[in-house]
Amino acid sequence: MRIFDTPASRVPEVHLLSNGRYHLAISNGGGGYSRWRDLAVTRWREDATRDCWGNFIFVREVATGEFWSVTYQPALRSTGQYQVIFAGASAEYRHRHCDLEVRTEICLSLEDD
Repeated sequence: MRIFDTPASRVPEVHLLSNGRYHLAISNGGGGYSRWRDLAVTRWREDATRDCWGNFIFVREVATGEFWSVTYQPALRSTGQYQVIFAGASAEYRHRHCDLEVRTEICLSLEDD
């Protein structure tokens, strides 16, 4: 298990998940790419200076209109606590922004793609 308390490291920390057919590479900032067999589901770009590629989930405060992503990327907002846990079969992102804490766990099914 690897634990990171910062989303913005000089070189992204990467975690690989796979069920043999679907493959996922994600960073401590929340960026990454995925492939299903030989097809790119999200594109991989060989650029260590940018980590903003992939699919993302956003949260918006209705009263103020303020928004942020549940991972550091792509909104680049981490005003509160941020933690990433890379375990053998999953990755968990914990992000506190204002009074809201969001925990996002990413794992792959062994049976389904």
